[in-house]
Amino acid sequence: MHSAVCWEKHIATSTAGTVQVTGFDPLFQGLTDLLNDASRRGEISPARLTPVVLEVLHALIIKRILLETRNLTTKDITEMIDEVLLPLLVTKA
Repeated sequence: MHSAVCWEKHIATSTAGTVQVTGFDPLFQGLTDLLNDASRRGEISPARLTPVVLEVLHALIIKRILLETRNLTTKDITEMIDEVLLPLLVTKA
């Protein structure tokens, strides 16, 4: 999926001086949909799929793209899934 995503960064500064990032919503919605599908299939617990867990993943993506100013690699995505997302979602047996 990630290779088909066209990354485009848009940064706008509001009058209050805060930075708003747009253009990530399709990616975030796609990730959320994938995780919800996995939850419905019983692969991850729906109780663990909280807004905070999704926020952590979104924040890491934004950090790597905006602050490191490079495109995500397969290695980046694998690290995010294996080292951050799955430990937050999967309960130990």
